[in-house]
Amino acid sequence: MSFRDIDIIPDEASRAILKELEKFTTAVMRPAGLELDACSVPADVFAGTSPLWDVFVAFRSLDLHLVNIPETLGGSGVLDAVTAALAAERLGFADAGLAFGLTAASAPFRLASRINTPAMTDLARRFCEDREGAMIGCRSLLPWPFWAQDVKTPAQTTPDGMLSARADGDGFLLSGQLSGVVNAAIATHGAFDVDIIAGDRQRTRGLAIIALDDPGIRRETASAVSSQRSLPRGGVKFSNVRIPGENVFTEKTAPAADISRSVVIEQNCFLAAVYTGLARAGLAEALAYARKRVQGGVPIFEHRNIRLQLFNMFKMVEAARACVLRLAACHDRQGTAQTWPHTVAARCLAVDTACHVTSEAIQIFGGYGLAREFPLEKFFRDARLGPVENGINEDLAIDAMRLV
Repeated sequence: MSFRDIDIIPDEASRAILKELEKFTTAVMRPAGLELDACSVPADVFAGTSPLWDVFVAFRSLDLHLVNIPETLGGSGVLDAVTAALAAERLGFADAGLAFGLTAASAPFRLASRINTPAMTDLARRFCEDREGAMIGCRSLLPWPFWAQDVKTPAQTTPDGMLSARADGDGFLLSGQLSGVVNAAIATHGAFDVDIIAGDRQRTRGLAIIALDDPGIRRETASAVSSQRSLPRGGVKFSNVRIPGENVFTEKTAPAADISRSVVIEQNCFLAAVYTGLARAGLAEALAYARKRVQGGVPIFEHRNIRLQLFNMFKMVEAARACVLRLAACHDRQGTAQTWPHTVAARCLAVDTACHVTSEAIQIFGGYGLAREFPLEKFFRDARLGPVENGINEDLAIDAMRLV
């Protein structure tokens, strides 16, 4: 990072992880993100020679994909939440889109490691052994705790964001269509919320972790977008895809509701930390530019109004960072059970901060702030996706207020 830190890093092991991550984000991730942002055709992001694959391989060469998978399965064990937040912030500082792609690539396998069945433990083990990026995950999990709401009656339709899983002998038939799925075009495995229908009146919710090699699964590359172009999103359509019963989990077979709730909270905490990192990136660009741009015979940093503007940006970034790290410290000590409103508050604050700080940075740059030759223009576009990513901020806030 380009300005003074006062981070309290838990221990030397965490310090070593963050040091290696800093090298990766600087040498590999930021340059790849800028190159991928220039792709005008979404499919070019994951074409055979794309730098996206270099990012995946370099990430795994550092064993970073092993985080939060038990050592008994070949992982590196659970990373404390404060270090995880600092790591996510560094990923967001380098490239927000790639940050989300990397964590989604591990999502189904980390979930599998929490479910004590032979098939899931074997899946997690095989993922830990993969250093070449052959196994890539995607996920489509509901953006807020639908698990806490009453299950809809059989006469009503499956909720948006869920697949329908109809009992079929000892397995299930999956149907439905999901859009905007992270890594959809390149994933080998996926994690999905499912609406389980067994008979006329039995309906429950569950979690499915499946391989995406069935011919009944169709991928659709997303349309060209202006934000986070380095992130391969797309649609996935399931047409009566049969999967084994052991791949679908409910409260009868695993603590599915608890797992889903904790994953949604972890996912939003990660998002908050990434957008905090993106805000820091915008501030760093503005600070560096202000120190070298000369106007009136001196760098514009010497003008009082510019320094005040920069300080106000710095103040907002530090407030967002403090909120995210406080929440992470709470998770380390108390778990995630009662923190949904605080998670939403951290997420919304971080996203709003990223949007505001990158916009203010453009004001400091002037017309150059919108020039493609400067990374700031990309950071501004990436930040604007935040208010609607994985749930709309206002909807999340309204839902979370019920639990305050």
